[in-house]
Amino acid sequence: SGDTETDIGYDSNGDLDTAAIATHCGSANGYVVTWYDQAGSNNATQSTQGNQPKIYDGTTQAVITENGKPALDFDGSNDLMNSPTMTVTDGEFMQTAVYVNDVNKANTAIATIDTSVRVAQTLQFPDTTKIRLLTFNSSGGIDAIIAASTTSAGTHTLATAHVLNGHGEVFVNGVGQLTGSVNVRTDQTNIRIGAFGANYADSRIQEVLHWPSEQTNRTDIETNINTYFSIY
Repeated sequence: SGDTETDIGYDSNGDLDTAAIATHCGSANGYVVTWYDQAGSNNATQSTQGNQPKIYDGTTQAVITENGKPALDFDGSNDLMNSPTMTVTDGEFMQTAVYVNDVNKANTAIATIDTSVRVAQTLQFPDTTKIRLLTFNSSGGIDAIIAASTTSAGTHTLATAHVLNGHGEVFVNGVGQLTGSVNVRTDQTNIRIGAFGANYADSRIQEVLHWPSEQTNRTDIETNINTYFSIY
């Protein structure tokens, strides 16, 4: 309630210390200023109070969760977090995210690699029934679109997009959807969570993982994520 900040660590089980969040917030809503990265150097931040995603509801005095695990609630109006040091290496990357769309909205996204000229727009929703991997060529124009079926609003989802040697593919809950040829720029470094341009996702996001190059153990990564979050 006083806009004071504190760093939240982990409990004895290695989970986010939700009790510490509740103690800090009490009967006030709690919002995230910094979402710390596992690598320690790619933290996602939001300094503007009105744009910070919510993690704690002061009315119910409870951390916002999905399947019992904490989630950041992006309000669909202006919530957004930025990590300015993410990169794409030689046109390769892999990105995966765990989320629940509260409302299926067109032209929104869970995560984008995007600054003044978009490099690759991943896990984007062109309408209310699809996920797509959208990439941009060296001139900033659309190079390729890979569309895939998605789940309805309120459904826990793990989505993965990857690009390797000019080939891209989208996976939803571990199942490959559509593939196609793509060409990804490598001169931009910013990842935006919860928005595509000025279009904001109305979603609860639990995890976003980004690798600057293709990962050959995608199946193991998705299995590990699903085991923890119980998605499908």
